[in-house]
Amino acid sequence: MFRVYKVTISKADLKATQDFIKKTTETFHKAFKEEKPRLLPLCRPFKCGPKGCQYWEQCKPEGRYPLKTRTAWPEEKERKAKEREETNGE
Repeated sequence: MFRVYKVTISKADLKATQDFIKKTTETFHKAFKEEKPRLLPLCRPFKCGPKGCQYWEQCKPEGRYPLKTRTAWPEEKERKAKEREETNGE
């Protein structure tokens, strides 16, 4: 199954997008040539980690490295706390 979309973009937005792509390409080539991945912007958070990025140990992104371990998501912690309260209250 295929999908087709029609996208309309103003000339100003097109120019801004082209400039962004050109700058990103130049930055990538410079980072690759100089072997300095820190010149590049950080990956999106969902992709940045030891499981999602083969360069995790080389890049060591500031603010994300080392990986902070988390025992559970906040919602899960709240749910478990409520379960404990209900169990202790009976």
